[in-house]
Amino acid sequence: MERILHENRLKLLKTQEPLTFVYKKSCESPDSHSLHINNYVEVFIYISGDVDYIVGESYYTLKEGDIILINPHEVHKAVVRSTAVYERFYILIPVDAFLGLTFDPLQKILDRPENASAVVSLSASEWSIIKPLLYSIDRLAFDGGDREHLEAYGKIIELMCTVDSCGQTAKNEQTRNVGQLPLLIKDALGYIDRNLTEIPSVADIADRLHVTLPYLSSMFKAHIGVNINSYIRIRRVAFAKRLLDDGATVTEACFDSGFSDCSYFIKCFKQHIGTTPLKYSQSRRRL
Repeated sequence: MERILHENRLKLLKTQEPLTFVYKKSCESPDSHSLHINNYVEVFIYISGDVDYIVGESYYTLKEGDIILINPHEVHKAVVRSTAVYERFYILIPVDAFLGLTFDPLQKILDRPENASAVVSLSASEWSIIKPLLYSIDRLAFDGGDREHLEAYGKIIELMCTVDSCGQTAKNEQTRNVGQLPLLIKDALGYIDRNLTEIPSVADIADRLHVTLPYLSSMFKAHIGVNINSYIRIRRVAFAKRLLDDGATVTEACFDSGFSDCSYFIKCFKQHIGTTPLKYSQSRRRL
């Protein structure tokens, strides 16, 4: 069971979806995190712990100061490899949080190509700037009133602008995990990503990879922390969400994302997004 050593949450912006800043240090078990999709941009900053991270089909081994930029269409989860102290910051930002600014620091995250790395791996000098900024925001959140919270909001904008200027694709690709995952699981993730909307069954994946279905299922669960059917299902929901954002109808999003039954699609979408595809689509059109 999770044991919280320290947690501080700061909610800013008095809107329906406030910007949320979290510093968390806890002891957690390997089964304590589930694969999920956000309705906002997440900026995750890793400090320490025996933890890897999966975003979509990519699996990352992290070092202190690595920043994961997650857009609202990407499934993701922490893969807790053993029970140990796990320390991190994360910021949950509504996609329209900075629309009034001349420069929107979320734009590169929202527009990032699907195959681009989600990780910004900082140099020592870059981390020396960002690390004290994070702890400064945490102190303002813990001790402050409205004035301090406004200052924290300004520092979060400063943080986002600094992160935007730090990201370099060449460095980011160095953080892609090449050793922790067995080749079978890397191949399975790649196959699912290339054929997401057309996979008839998990048995088809096992056949293509020349292994038995029970072996593939047990290996996938052991290393990714979720069963392979659930992984495919939530990836399809995430893709359907992207299609709805691009103007697709509910029926188009259902079949184009790989679902064959609209009732089942609506059930899965509501389970992972918290609302039906129709209500989600209507809410996006009002933005």
